[in-house]
Amino acid sequence: MNNGTDRNASGKSVGIKDVAQAAGVSITTVSHALNDKGRLSDATRERVRAVARRLGYQPNATARHLAGGRTGLIELVLNAKITQMFVTEGLTFHARVMAVAAATCIENGYSLALAGTAQPGRTPDVRPDGVLGIDPVVGEPIWERLDALGVPVVTIGRILDRDESTNWVDNDHRASARLVFKHLSERGAKRIALIGTDLEASFEHEIRSEYDRWCAERGQAAEVVLAQAEFLETAGEVALRQLMDLPEPPDAVFATASRLAIGVLRACKDMSIAVPEEMMLVAGNDNQLALWAQPPFTTVDVAPEVIGRRSVELLIEKIEAQGEPDGPVIVPVRLIERESTARTRVD
Repeated sequence: MNNGTDRNASGKSVGIKDVAQAAGVSITTVSHALNDKGRLSDATRERVRAVARRLGYQPNATARHLAGGRTGLIELVLNAKITQMFVTEGLTFHARVMAVAAATCIENGYSLALAGTAQPGRTPDVRPDGVLGIDPVVGEPIWERLDALGVPVVTIGRILDRDESTNWVDNDHRASARLVFKHLSERGAKRIALIGTDLEASFEHEIRSEYDRWCAERGQAAEVVLAQAEFLETAGEVALRQLMDLPEPPDAVFATASRLAIGVLRACKDMSIAVPEEMMLVAGNDNQLALWAQPPFTTVDVAPEVIGRRSVELLIEKIEAQGEPDGPVIVPVRLIERESTARTRVD
């Protein structure tokens, strides 16, 4: 062994990705095997440890970071509007991502700190080894600054004004939107409206683009209302009332956030619109708000725990590997059907 310097006999640096590749397993499996965590078979755990010994790798986080001139710190960056949504929605997508991201950092010998994008020119006292961004929005200068500093970056969601980047993890939001529209159509919806937020983030952009395409294919007018991200429930109510004033109001709504859907539901009750008989409703993310609503919402499960883990793994690969990691990473979604769309299926 090499007393924690993570260099083999030839002097070549050995990282956790090297062990994972040699053993034919994921970085998380290596971390679990070397730290006695996770649900691994004894055979897998011992095989990974044997590969690590052969390569001269030691899971000594402090020594590894010092030897590589690193701090062992990963910063998680949130836009101010995203932070407001996270605080007011409670234990939803961002909180679940952050919890798993923190656990994955710890498993791999890193610490996770929360930061914002409001002061991109500020130089931190301790430079992070890498930065993980959640739902970056158009026009944030922090990403160019981090590039100039040579800080590795992975984002959850694409940076729309940097098309060349492949270092991101996300769902296929176009596919998820098609899944929702197909589900609503099969249950008899004739006029589907979309209520989104004013965030210039990739998930909103891709859902709106797919909705426009879907409407054009059917010769239907696209009915889209964009709400202020800071006031989602009130905005959802206002949006539904606006849509119901149309000459041909919708009989189904896809709301990209659960709190928007809560507002839509309140407006339906105030206007004596029966859900799902007269108005079907789907929320774009699954959480306790959707489950506790009356009736409970049909939702898209975007797998935040998988996204949180894979994004940190991709970032650690970028930090420790000699070249660029393979990206982007697309995480599948599934539709969770509940009472808000429980009309009889139309074949």
